[in-house]
Amino acid sequence: MIKEISIKKIATYDSTGVVFSGLKKINFFYGSNGSGKTSLSNAMKNIENFPDCNIDWASQPLKTLVYNQKFVEENFHQDSHIKGIFTLGKESTEIKNEIAEKKRLVDKLDEEIRRLRTNLSNKEEEYNANENEFIEDCWELKRKYDNEFLQAFSGVRNNKMNFMNKCKQSHSLENKLCDLEDLRARSNKLFNGSLVKIQTLQSIKNDELNVACSSRIFQKQIVGKQEVDIAALISRLAISDWVKRGYDHIHKSEGKCPFCQQSLPDGFLNKLEEYFNETYENEMKELANCVKLYMESYDNLETSIQDLMEKEVPYIDKERINQQLEIIRSKNEINLELIEQKQKEPSKKIALVPVDEFVKIINLEIERVNQEILGHNRLVDNRAHEEQLLKDQIWRFIANENLHNHEKYVRKEFNLNFESP
Repeated sequence: MIKEISIKKIATYDSTGVVFSGLKKINFFYGSNGSGKTSLSNAMKNIENFPDCNIDWASQPLKTLVYNQKFVEENFHQDSHIKGIFTLGKESTEIKNEIAEKKRLVDKLDEEIRRLRTNLSNKEEEYNANENEFIEDCWELKRKYDNEFLQAFSGVRNNKMNFMNKCKQSHSLENKLCDLEDLRARSNKLFNGSLVKIQTLQSIKNDELNVACSSRIFQKQIVGKQEVDIAALISRLAISDWVKRGYDHIHKSEGKCPFCQQSLPDGFLNKLEEYFNETYENEMKELANCVKLYMESYDNLETSIQDLMEKEVPYIDKERINQQLEIIRSKNEINLELIEQKQKEPSKKIALVPVDEFVKIINLEIERVNQEILGHNRLVDNRAHEEQLLKDQIWRFIANENLHNHEKYVRKEFNLNFESP
């Protein structure tokens, strides 16, 4: 039995609420509409749902049964299709409502399935059209390069689908991207011809010619002994070379000057002999040796370049080398004139023209050719590996040629896969 009921903060009951106490086994609650009778019955049925309300039981709480409008709505259900027929019981009503809801869901799902099937059919058509377009784009590349890359296309040349799949796979290759001419040249070597090793070229040596050109004797004034009393006059007039020419003939002039035919003063010949002493003669010998070294080293240089020009070596740009050789020859003509001048006038300083920069250009060409030769020799040493590498690089080239078509194909496929259904 209930001893007391406290109810507040629901419906018409404010925060102060109402307390019903002194209750008996049977109690009557009556009032006008909206006075709170139904709210009281709802609270009594499920007191746990109303934390501000309370029921004080005289004994253990009992099961509470409430008959009100909510009970009617929950337990009496009229089938919309058959008038006058009611279903009694809350569970039956819930089941009927659940069945109706499930049927609506089934109808909705059926409609969704029909829509998705239609959409799937449309997407399949678009997907196939995209696939067929890409197949033809790939096959067009096969026709374009089939003759040049016959071996690389082996295995997929006779099937459009296989060729297309190979093109797809090639976009993931990370090989170096080579140009068409390089691929053609290597393909001809590996697949169409016999391979033999080629000897690398020796660089052109120019050390001896550099030594000769930079010799100090060319920059030195070769004159007689300065301590002789006639040296000051000879130096002041800068006639050392002229006096030397006369000195070379004086022994045959019978005591007369070779130039003016006047008799030479007593002791003058001794002074000349002292002026053109051993030091002078040694420097003249040094000059002659340097001239000889220059001539020989230049001849060796030109011979080396000519030998290079005569070699039957692929890759070499002989026209470029010949241009440098002609420049070197012209510089040599200048040097020969300077050397001749120095020999005639030892007191003059000369500076020979170096040819280092032109030899360097030739050696750079040799280095380039040697790199080509080393690459060729690697093909010979490791032909199987190089063939596979070349095939991969050819497919990398094809993938790059096909890049625009592939991007268009992937973009359409992505849109088809991720568009809203």
